[in-house]
Amino acid sequence: QLGEQQPTWTCHICNRVLSTRGILHRHIRIHQGAYSVFCHICHKGFMDRTLLNGHLANKHQSAEKGFNCKYCGKKYGYNSHLTQHIKSKHLL
Repeated sequence: QLGEQQPTWTCHICNRVLSTRGILHRHIRIHQGAYSVFCHICHKGFMDRTLLNGHLANKHQSAEKGFNCKYCGKKYGYNSHLTQHIKSKHLL
């Protein structure tokens, strides 16, 4: 229902409030030292760099390549170039 407060889960170690039980379990593993590497985009933890690289390729491929125009898909290495493209080509 719109306006209803969603249940939350709180970490008993650091009191961080999380939205699901699964996210809480993953968060607690950080305190336990289960993860040695973390995604620099979404901060998800992984046990080794191979798993992190797979995650980056599957979940953040476009983010790793740069900035994509949501109107035509053209890619830019810099956000300022994308902004200029949108203003000139899509008149926004």
